[in-house]
Amino acid sequence: MQAEVAREIATQVRAKLKPQEQVALEESRVINPAAHEAYLKGRYYWNKRTAEGLRNAIESFNTAIAADPGYAAAYAGLADSYALAGDWEYGVLSPQDAWPQAYAAAKKALALDESLGAAHASLALALDLYAWDWRGAESEYQRALELSPNNSTAHHWYGFH
Repeated sequence: MQAEVAREIATQVRAKLKPQEQVALEESRVINPAAHEAYLKGRYYWNKRTAEGLRNAIESFNTAIAADPGYAAAYAGLADSYALAGDWEYGVLSPQDAWPQAYAAAKKALALDESLGAAHASLALALDLYAWDWRGAESEYQRALELSPNNSTAHHWYGFH
């Protein structure tokens, strides 16, 4: 129903959808409301950029995943949380503990939805911070921005890269 409404609005305002946007409308999936609420809480906590916020974000993203194991965005959020949790600034986890969890969550997000720009940005950050895979990270940042050109976090991290 959401895809139909979006298509009708685009028609009414005479918007031209890019082929990528048309595919996204066709492939939209139902999101579990409880999972989405937990995801939004996770992003809220993640954006606090504190040790406590990252712990709460990890818990919220895991709650979202438990409610909907196919929710790729929740895995991307989890990857982002683990990546930052292992950074010296927050000290929530050791880098040795954070890296495999950040990497695994990012890879799972991409396995679920290869077209999710945020998941590519999540993988890129993990590759940058922990694997020092500069080429791989750059490729992932570029893919993230190709898929989600308005993703400010991807732009920020790519600039950091």
